[in-house]
Order: sequence, then structure tokens, then C-alpha cells
Amino acid sequence: MKRGELDKRIIDLLKSRGYQSEKEISDFLEPSMDALRDPMKLKGMKEAKERVERAIKNKEKIVVYGDYDCDGISACVILYRYFASRGVKVDVYIPDRFDDGYGLSFDMIDEVIKGSKPDLIITVDLGITAVKEVEKVKEAGIDIIVTDHHEPTEVVPDCTIVDPKLDGQDYGFNGLCGAGVALKLVEALSGREEAQKYFDICALATIGDIVPLVDENRLIAKRGIEMINEGNCLKSYKYMLGKLGLKKLSGTDVTFKLVPRINASGRMSQGKKVFDFLSSEDDKELKRLYEEINKDNEERLECISEGTKVLEKEVKDIDLSKDNIILLRGDFHQGVLGILASRICHDYNRPAIIFTLTEEGTLKGSGRSLDNVDLHSCMEKCSDLFIRFGGHKMAIGVELEEKNFEEFKKRIKKEISSTAKLSDFAIGEAYDIEIDEDDISEKFINELSALEPFGCKNEKPTLMLRATNLRVNQMKDASYRHFKILTKKGKSMVAFSADKHVDALRSSVKKDIIIELENNEFRGKVYPQAILKNVFVKDIFLKEDKEKEAIVSLVDRFLSEGASGKTSFYDISELSDLLTSLKGNGFGTIVVVDSKKVADRIKKMKSKFSGYTISHIPLKNKQNTILVSPRGLSKEDAVGYANIIFTRQIFSHEKEAFASDMTRVYVPKMRAKLDFSLDKSREANIYMYSVLKKIGEVVNANNIFEWAEKVKASEGGIDKIQLVFSTLSFAELGFLSIDFVDFSLKMAVNPPKRELSSSKFMNKLA
Repeated sequence: MKRGELDKRIIDLLKSRGYQSEKEISDFLEPSMDALRDPMKLKGMKEAKERVERAIKNKEKIVVYGDYDCDGISACVILYRYFASRGVKVDVYIPDRFDDGYGLSFDMIDEVIKGSKPDLIITVDLGITAVKEVEKVKEAGIDIIVTDHHEPTEVVPDCTIVDPKLDGQDYGFNGLCGAGVALKLVEALSGREEAQKYFDICALATIGDIVPLVDENRLIAKRGIEMINEGNCLKSYKYMLGKLGLKKLSGTDVTFKLVPRINASGRMSQGKKVFDFLSSEDDKELKRLYEEINKDNEERLECISEGTKVLEKEVKDIDLSKDNIILLRGDFHQGVLGILASRICHDYNRPAIIFTLTEEGTLKGSGRSLDNVDLHSCMEKCSDLFIRFGGHKMAIGVELEEKNFEEFKKRIKKEISSTAKLSDFAIGEAYDIEIDEDDISEKFINELSALEPFGCKNEKPTLMLRATNLRVNQMKDASYRHFKILTKKGKSMVAFSADKHVDALRSSVKKDIIIELENNEFRGKVYPQAILKNVFVKDIFLKEDKEKEAIVSLVDRFLSEGASGKTSFYDISELSDLLTSLKGNGFGTIVVVDSKKVADRIKKMKSKFSGYTISHIPLKNKQNTILVSPRGLSKEDAVGYANIIFTRQIFSHEKEAFASDMTRVYVPKMRAKLDFSLDKSREANIYMYSVLKKIGEVVNANNIFEWAEKVKASEGGIDKIQLVFSTLSFAELGFLSIDFVDFSLKMAVNPPKRELSSSKFMNKLA
């Protein structure tokens, strides 16, 4: 698509990303082969080319040695196919993550020498830190060329090196991935026309390794995906697309569907099978290997799920009002450490390194960072504590002795504090393009697709739609967690697992909705559709809902039974002064607004709340927040806050909820009773118990509010507040159990024989 065919807002986005002139924008939209830089300007390429040409001429044995991820394996495939086309004897070695570890190891050198007797070893996507290992190769009388793209340390191997990140380059671009460097070697040896044959392979590595999709990387990625969509690609790619039901591949598909599968075996078992799969032309072999790769991927997903659950619990012990990096260790699968670190980094907006204990007793870790923290540079200052480490600004791998872990924690926090303030980690609303309802159209979506493929430094544009009144309907999925949303003009949005946003979406409060757009094809027709990604409320507003306020208070009271800790009382008129005194560094304080009366009052004070974010959901990174939600604050979400300020009406007998040794709770001095009655009579509760036995367990709902509403709808004129009160009392007595996080209710199979009168919860509140 040409520049003149694009919406002005898309052109403005390109300009904000550095493409100013007509030519720069045109070259970005339709990059030509002229975007490829001269490979001979890469430092070390002249020597590498001469040595490889001599090996080809003399029919020497070459070994290609690559990393076990998508980038390294793809680089191996490129060189293997190229050398095979030249009639060269070539073997490929890919280390086992668990037996051999990362990079060029002494044991693998012995295996290569014994198994292949090479004259020349070429590393791809690794080797820049393998100083001693390269010496061993040379001592064995074997030549070695290191091709890599990772950050070099002060001392580099004494051999021919091609790495765009080496100092003294005249190349002009250091963003190539490992497969990109391998491709440039092919280009140096046989020219651009030959290099083009491998763009499909290099495209997946370029997108998957999260290198910048600018300069020649954009040409490689864009043209490579076009080759795949044209069918001019590896047979294995065609097979994968068929198995995944993808008629047309996008950069997003590469990131979320293809690359994770290609990476899975290197993470979970052995990356060599992926090389064999990508290189194969045999249908039976493709089927067998793909099934193995898919099995590895399923194991990967299971390990990620289990690891995430563990980390979500562990991160609660970290003081996010003080710590500038999340460092956690546990019994995790080594193959998913990077993914876990990425999840934590994204969810909590902090650099994160996740460690696991190896069989040798060392700690292996993988880290991910944010744009404002060069994690590799900070780690380099602590390198005397490491057995090994490597990577780049946004992602690192490290191994250290367990005894050095505590010292490392101190030093890395100090290094990060010298480059970033804690306030830099606050989450704010950010978007690229403001749209309106009419932009949810096939035309606008097609214009956006002109920027494909998306990835690092060419992120998918974040779109913002301003909205007030929306129609929100629950979709009839198995978990009842997804919603269909219609705008005033009937434009369609889908909100997946969006229960936390429903109250805000249904309210008339002004809100900014962050969305993605896609053309959804069904039965040959194209339907433009928006996918909801996030919601930002722009004002303080709540409808009056005394029933919901009462249920919030009941649940809070139930969950906080036996809580102890520091409690302070304040006058609501002094709230702004209290917030100023607790503002601190921008983290650790939450103000809970869950009733209309207080919301209306606080709205008038809004201008005084500097340093606080208004939100309808608690933020995981624990930044200072005014939480405006009829559902209040759950005990789960409260963990990690140093200060919780309640503003609502609560029971006169209610203890100070959520207080602990780590958390101070603030409550208003004047606390009015909620205006409703609770019945603790045997008759009333026997009736409620019969209702629960009949339908309580089978009602699907996202939370206790929905659950009570559905039970009421099924049973007619039942009192929702009494229902929740009785249900919580039964839970205390062991007659049933409730999961408040992923809401579910389960009746006890053999309930204990206890009298209702023994419920402390019921007696205190009725």
C-alpha cells in the first residue's frame, strides 16, 4: 500500500517513529532490496568469507554449531541448506539445554571433534563469550569462525568474529539476529540473489528473536512472510500453517503461534529435532516430528502455567514500593525461565530475573527488562559474581553460585537505581492512534496492515476508542468469562476474560478503551472486529447499589476474620492531606472507593490527588491508586500495599479489614451502619441451605455478585444479601467452600455436624 492511500493518523504515527520524509515513509511501506547493507562492511566478514571459500574449494568438512532457540536453529538451517547446495560436507550440532548447557561447551567440542572431524567450525547465534572454548578448538588444530549478535564482553575469542555489536564497525546497523548474521555470510559468499532464497527462514528468526524490525530487518521479515504466504518457502512451514489452520501468515502469527512451537523443543527436550523438522521434505517425517514438537509445546505451556501460579504467590513478598527489580527463585523448568521472567516483567512493569537450582547446585536465571533499563549493562557491573552470563539490553541469561545470590541482589538493585528511578516504573495510559466507531472497518484495518510485520521497534499500533454507554452481554462460553460489546452504532467488540472490566464498561463514566482491530472471516465474509485489551476510566463515578455495597462489606468482613495489625482513623474531610502524606515515591498506597456517596464526594477533591492513578481495578505493580469499584478490594489484591485507605460505609462491628504487620489500614472516623437486616434464624438458613444444595454449586459466575444474581433469578424473590450472609456462614462452619479468585462454590460431601448458632461470623453480624 502506498503512502497516499493511508489514513493521515497512520502517516503521523510513522513520523513519530522516525520516518519523516516522503522517501523514508515509502521505503518503510515498500522496502526494496536496496535496503540490504553491504555484508563486507561487517567487521570480520572479509576474513570469514576467505576462510569459508577456501573450505569449499578444498572440500573441507564444515560443522555449523548453533543455539537451541528459533534464531539459532534457523541460522543452522540457512547455512546447512546453503552449504548443501554448494556440495559441501556439512554437519550441524545443536547443544542440549540440559546436558550441554548454553553455548559452546568443552564436552560438545569433544563430541564435535570425535563425531565429525571438522576442518572448520562456524558458530551461529552464540560464541561471542566463548574465549576458553575457542582456544580449545584452536589447540585441536581446527579453525573456527564465530558469528553471533549478542553483546560482547571486554575480552572476546581470539578468532575470526562476525558480530554487528562489536566495536569498530563500519556497517551502520547492529540489530541483526543470529540468523540475520548467517544470512549476511551467505550474501557475502554468493550475493543478494542467493541470500533472498533464505528470507523465509530468516524472517521467523528475526521476528521471533525480538530484534528491531527496522532497516534491513524489516525487508527480510516483510519479504520472508510474503514468500511463506506465496508458498515459496520450506515445506515444513507449509505443514505448520496447515496444522494451525492459517491461510495467511502475519507477524503476530509468527510471534504467538509459530515461534513458540519452534522454541518448545529446545526449551523442553532437544532442539535438534526442530532442525530436522525444518530441514525435512518427507511427509511422514514431518508428521512424526511435528507431533513430537507439539508434545513439547504442550509440556511448555503446562510448565508456564504452573510456574506463573507459583510466582504470583512469591511476588507478594516483594516490596514494590522499594524494589526496582523482581528477583525470584524456585523449582522451575529451565526451559521456561525466560517466558516466566517476561510474564512477571510485563505484569508488574519491573525488570525481572527468575532463577532455578540446577543439579550441580548452581542457580541459573533468565531476565527480561523494560526500555528504560539496560539490564545487560547493569549485569555486567556484577559479572565477577557469575559463572557465566550473556544477552543484550532487554534479555539476559546468567548462572552463579548459590552463595553469591544475596550479594548479587544487593548489587543489581544498586546498579539499576543508578539508571532508573522507581517512579519510572509507573503504569500510565499510552496509545498510538485515537479512533472512533467508524474506524472499526475493513478499510481502516487493511490500512493498518500496511505496517506489518509487527514486532520490536515496529509495534502493533495501540488504538484508543473513547466511550461512555456500551451494551455489554455475557457470551455463553464454558467459563462465562468472555463478553460481547456493542457501541452506539452497533460496532462489535469482544472482551476475553474481562470480568474485571465489566462494571466500568457498563457504567456511563467516560472511559478510554484500548483495542486491537482484526478482520474476522466467517463463511467467506469479512467482519471487522475490535478486541478489547484494556480500559482506563477517566472520572470518579459510581451508581448507587446498596445491595452490592452490602455484599462487598460481608465478603470483606468474612475474609478479614482474625486480621490484626495497625489501624488508623481519619476524618474524610482530611483525605487529601492524608494522601499527600502517604504519596511517597508513587507506590504502596490504595484508596478504596466503593459507594456512590463517597465517590461523589471524592470527585470534588479530584484535583488534589496528584501522584495517584484513578482505576477501576487494582494495579499489580502497586502504584498509588484511587480504586473506584463497586466490588471494593479483595484480600488477594490487597497484598503488597503498605497503606490501604477505606472510604466506604461498613458494619459498626467490622474489624479493620486487611490489616497486617506489613500493612496499615486507614478507616473513616464516622462509620455508619449499612441499612439492611440479617436473619440468623434456623428457618431462614435451612431454606438458604436447601437452595444451595439444589443449584448453588452448578451456577457458573465470575464472582459472588453474579452468582447471587443468578441464584436469585432462578429462585424468584430470594434476598441476595441474606443469601450471601448465609453462604459465608456455611463456609465458616465447613458446610461448603468458596474460591473467591476464580469464583466457584463447592458443597461439602460429608458436612460436619455443627449447629448454626456456633457460627461466630453469623452471631457478630446478625
